[in-house]
Amino acid sequence: MTDNERDLLRKQRMEKRTRNLDKNNKPNIAKPKKMNRRITSNKTALAVLCAVVGVILFIILIIFIFMRNNGQAVYLNDTRIGVIRTSSEGVHTSDEIFNLIVAQLASEIGTTVITEDTVSVKRVRVGRNDFVTLATVMRDIRNDMDFLLEAVAVYVDDQRIAIMLNHTSVEAVLVKIKNRYHPDHLNINTYRTHFLEVIQIERYNTEMSNVLTNEQAYIELGREVETEFVYTVVFGDSLDSIARQHGLSLEELFRLNPTSNFEADPRIWPNNRINVINKNPLLSVVTYEKHEFTEVIPKPVEYILIPGQPAAFRRVSVQGRDGERRVKAYIIRISGEEQEEREIISYEVTQEPILERIERGEG
Repeated sequence: MTDNERDLLRKQRMEKRTRNLDKNNKPNIAKPKKMNRRITSNKTALAVLCAVVGVILFIILIIFIFMRNNGQAVYLNDTRIGVIRTSSEGVHTSDEIFNLIVAQLASEIGTTVITEDTVSVKRVRVGRNDFVTLATVMRDIRNDMDFLLEAVAVYVDDQRIAIMLNHTSVEAVLVKIKNRYHPDHLNINTYRTHFLEVIQIERYNTEMSNVLTNEQAYIELGREVETEFVYTVVFGDSLDSIARQHGLSLEELFRLNPTSNFEADPRIWPNNRINVINKNPLLSVVTYEKHEFTEVIPKPVEYILIPGQPAAFRRVSVQGRDGERRVKAYIIRISGEEQEEREIISYEVTQEPILERIERGEG
């Protein structure tokens, strides 16, 4: 090989080396064509997979949005009452709704409510026009619910007379009955008041329809009761006077004595027995009215026998005098009728009595 050939070969090698260097003077090593095709294929597969996953997630999201439960169906026992919207009304448990209804009933009625009905809730999906408010559901449940009231029964001498909501209502009615006989017109301070009969108040569970209002209970407990008994005729009685004495008309008296034929022969005799009726209040109100009054203290009298004088002989040897005392006492009335008995509280003697001596004949 000549020198010129060697120089030419060296020059070709230098040019080739120069082409294989990049701008940073680093070797630019070309990748094999087969490797480039494999990488391109992997990228394409990954992109397709991502697209498929995205589509699947989008479909799941659409299904969740349009098919998810958007409400709560509320049931009374097994009957569906209505559906409330979960988003606006919040999520309510069956116990929460039940307790709200029972508390609302108790507040409105004024006593505890007892029921065996149950409230349940189930998640459902409905159209937007099928929703109702929680207040509407509660109102419908209240209208359909069967419940009892924890009321109280009023017994008079062991006989049940009235059923009322609570003790407070009973006490209000009893006070109103007592006030019938409060002697305000006499300007007297009524110190004590009670009923002659035994009154018991006991818990009693019942339906609302059996409970009396305060006004109804006042009429029932304040009514008069009729007691039939046999009256013995005394001297001076007549059928008319006996009827008036017991608040009866002659027709009522005749009806009570059908076998006596008073219409044909109205004559009666002492010791005749006649059927009559007494009308007395169901509740007899006893009042103790505090009074102050002056009472006479009878003067003591001493008798002195005078021998030799006839039995008809009388002569006052020492003039006596009655005393006086200031008395504080309770006048007792039963349903407005004053009783003879009085309960003495205290008394103060304002004038002492003076002894009187009377002489009388021994014969």
